[in-house]
Amino acid sequence: MILALGLALAASGQAPAAPARASSAYTADAALARVAAVYNAQESDVLDLRAKGWSWSELGDALAVSKRAGRPLQEIVAERDAGMSWSRIAAKHGFPFQEVSRGAKRAARQARLADEQRREALKRSPPGVQPRGGLGLP
Repeated sequence: MILALGLALAASGQAPAAPARASSAYTADAALARVAAVYNAQESDVLDLRAKGWSWSELGDALAVSKRAGRPLQEIVAERDAGMSWSRIAAKHGFPFQEVSRGAKRAARQARLADEQRREALKRSPPGVQPRGGLGLP
């Protein structure tokens, strides 16, 4: 019966709904994915940088510079890891850092809130079950 329903949904082009107990995880994943998409990044890149110890403030700077420069986040991160300041990175890409500093704060706030939602969803998941997209980072 369930298989038939799944096949019927697949044939109609509709995606099955997420399980009710994990719905908040799907919302949190979607929020973090939206932030990443708006700022030229992959969700996994954002979470990887957090796992490496990057603050949300640093991430916000990187995301805002990446978006304004039209360059991939990893390219901007490599420049920062090479010791360049945010002002120098921005200047290299043809704009003053002050032009994106407000956006950087907004990016940091959005990413932090999305990550908090993801973490709360992980806490509410049944033992042994990890919601889709959750990396289980501390």
